[in-house]
Amino acid sequence: MMPSSPPLATLVPWLQTQRWFSGKGQTFTGVEIVDQAVIDGVLVMLLRLDGAAGGLWLAPVHADAAAWHDAFALPAWQRRLFDLVAHSGTLPLAHGQIVGHAAAALPASAPEARLVTAEQSNTSLIYGDIAILKCYRRVVAGINPDIEIGQALASGPAAALVPALLGSLAYHDAAGVVHSLGMLQAFEANHGDAWQRLQHLLADLFVATAAIEPPDEATAEAMLARLSEDAWHELARLGRLVGALHRALAAVPGPAFAPQRFGREAAAAWIAGVWQAWHETGALLAQYPAAAAQAGLTPAGWAGFEPALARCLARVTELADAGVALSRVHGDLHLGQILMSSRGPLVLDFEGEPLRPLHERRAHASPLKDVAGMTRSLGYAATAAAFAGVPPHDAALRWAERWRRQARARFLAAYDDAAGALPGLPADAALRAAVLAAFELERAIYEVRYEIANRPDWLQIPLHGIRSALHAAQGGSM
Repeated sequence: MMPSSPPLATLVPWLQTQRWFSGKGQTFTGVEIVDQAVIDGVLVMLLRLDGAAGGLWLAPVHADAAAWHDAFALPAWQRRLFDLVAHSGTLPLAHGQIVGHAAAALPASAPEARLVTAEQSNTSLIYGDIAILKCYRRVVAGINPDIEIGQALASGPAAALVPALLGSLAYHDAAGVVHSLGMLQAFEANHGDAWQRLQHLLADLFVATAAIEPPDEATAEAMLARLSEDAWHELARLGRLVGALHRALAAVPGPAFAPQRFGREAAAAWIAGVWQAWHETGALLAQYPAAAAQAGLTPAGWAGFEPALARCLARVTELADAGVALSRVHGDLHLGQILMSSRGPLVLDFEGEPLRPLHERRAHASPLKDVAGMTRSLGYAATAAAFAGVPPHDAALRWAERWRRQARARFLAAYDDAAGALPGLPADAALRAAVLAAFELERAIYEVRYEIANRPDWLQIPLHGIRSALHAAQGGSM
């Protein structure tokens, strides 16, 4: 500790005010400084909360007698981190060390940095117009899949799918165990992410259709096809990108990436997990009757979905019988994870859900899990744009649903063309559609819980997704 530091007892309350700290609202029994050093006026700490079983956190701070302050805003600390990577340097702590690794040639001195303020679980710094450093504040032993996949896709045609990996940071503890701390990527000139791009195109669409009530659905669909040409072009690019990503991941050599057979045991475990999430979500819905009623749902209505859910999930067992393989995937893919860069769309953030164990985030899965994340995100994009317009929203929501159906079909067509005969995709088109519906159900069940907690007015979106997925699994269309 530094002589002027506030009392250690004030550290946890300070952590709970930080945007990157996921333990907000929790009660912690204690804080342990696992490792530390004072470097250039910065107290670099690895903290463990709640004893040996608690999480480990990276907390570089500076302090005065009254308060703690995050050191990532300090230019000296920003330069120190860049130099560690650029020179493959070492930062000794009391017990272990922070080690940098340069994967590409970098400037000898750090360009001026700016702190990214829009993130939550990580902290990022942008250095000039050349690089972005993402530091993981929650630290676990092992290689972060963000870095692992960045290394795997660093050369050959796959390098066109992601920003270039320039280097990484790791903490080596006293026993030599390596913990990923961060990754340095090339900064890509961009126009935002795919979510933002589609919001712009959909806003124009809903302005153009605001006063139009077509006489029939065929007329509406034809009109939509004409008005959405730019969106269809973007969706084709996104579908090809995701298909190419899956092909690249399935082709990476080595046991960490080699496809693995999807057997009945794995299928049964996945199905059991979905059922558990289903029942937990139903119980949660029962605690929010007003939000559920607003979306036109009762507890009996939720239970009424179960026979169709059982039939849908049973198709996953057929996937195991079809001899398909699991491979490495993104794991949390949606429109916000695709950067619309000046050299084309690029996939970001392979870290996975930070609160999940590392072995789960590095686990093999069906590529259809990523596809489902994208198709669900398209539905959200359309509805968000409809709600963003001038009320009443009824007409815009009708156009949004038409757009969602066409967008989904166009994205899937482009994906299928680019993915080709992946070992993780069944050759039977009907089975592929049914299993995709099952993964969309899994995603929508999670979304129900999210919307109850954050946006009850949007609960109708995942509930509609559940109805649509169950309908598709029984031979209907999405």
